[in-house]
Amino acid sequence: MRLGLSSYRMFQGTNAAPCALELVNYGIGSHSDPGACMGNALGIGMAVLCTDGRLLFIRRSQHVGEARGLVDLIGGHSEPSAAGLAPAMLLDDDEVPEGWAPSPRLRPLHAPAAAEACPPASANAAARRELFASALDEVVEEMNLPRDALGPPLLLGTSCNFTTGGRVALAFVVPFAGSADDAVRQYREVPAEAFESTAMLHLPAQEVLDAVQRAGGREADDTAGWATTADGAGRASEVAEAIVGAAEPGTWRPVFELALHGAVETPSACPAGDSGEVADAAPAPGPKSLQPSQIAPACMAALVLFALAAEAHGGVDGLQAAIRPTSSA
Repeated sequence: MRLGLSSYRMFQGTNAAPCALELVNYGIGSHSDPGACMGNALGIGMAVLCTDGRLLFIRRSQHVGEARGLVDLIGGHSEPSAAGLAPAMLLDDDEVPEGWAPSPRLRPLHAPAAAEACPPASANAAARRELFASALDEVVEEMNLPRDALGPPLLLGTSCNFTTGGRVALAFVVPFAGSADDAVRQYREVPAEAFESTAMLHLPAQEVLDAVQRAGGREADDTAGWATTADGAGRASEVAEAIVGAAEPGTWRPVFELALHGAVETPSACPAGDSGEVADAAPAPGPKSLQPSQIAPACMAALVLFALAAEAHGGVDGLQAAIRPTSSA
């Protein structure tokens, strides 16, 4: 993966703009590059897996730049400044508008000798470390989970979201050494970035596997080898592509989407003065179903990757055993 520097402002002005598809098509026609005119800030999304086999989600507030009001995984962006990376490491031109890094002119990360914070031999390593470190940072800041109760993030794969101009995101699974109830208690103590969400939700991780199977037109008990055989892997890729978007450049044509069942929702305890909005009223007691229109597209794509990883490990229990943290909440 070749990375350059972008900004959330550029992402909002290109990928998230109403004219995003026009910019993608212009890039294809004029530069043979769909990302030539896009900010394309690399996203990260984290599926937090608790010891009781439940996955954590948030309901995004109305004060965020993407997927307002939708159910989503914890997500965000890596911070190049945290890795000592700067625009001078990426662009050849002497005069470049501040913060702008057009994709056709990017080259692999390197650092000039003057960049003491990030010498040439370590620029790429620093970028890689930041991708994984930022995954934990986002979980701590948005869910208020203790860092020492989180295990190392496992990279599941990448997705390309055509609802935001083909923006690429990395999907991780992060083990939490506590139950979903433990996570809810931590969340109710008000995270550092409480304004980003109005509620925490959790549901059985097995439901994600079942939902992907339903979306792919497969029976719930038909699991033999579908993620490992050639035919099964092809079908899994077909499912993932259909969840994320369409094959035709410049169009968004969802083929099918995920519906999730058994979600338990707990509203934020953040007062209006801290979050900028009043938390949602207490949801109806008992598990609820989440329809595709209530779930962020990037979240659905990451959950497909989670399902593939779980199947590759023999199920949710096998994946949990492979990533289980050693500390406790």
